[in-house]
Amino acid sequence: MHDDDPDWRPARPTLDRSQRGRFDYVRIHLQQARSIDLATLDPAALIMLVERLRGGLDDMVRLFGETHDLEDGLRT
Repeated sequence: MHDDDPDWRPARPTLDRSQRGRFDYVRIHLQQARSIDLATLDPAALIMLVERLRGGLDDMVRLFGETHDLEDGLRT
């Protein structure tokens, strides 16, 4: 039983092509956001950045629900 095994880890879910594409899309946008000097952005650009990151976060929460059979508890 896994309770007795300190090295036990649950199986990682496998992403299908569509899910992997969604994950990669959000990952790329997050990397881009990290490289931006926020002090140089005008207010409209900051709002667009926040909205893009918020949308990506929402999609990743949904993706987590899809891959872990938790859809009902993660609906927004």
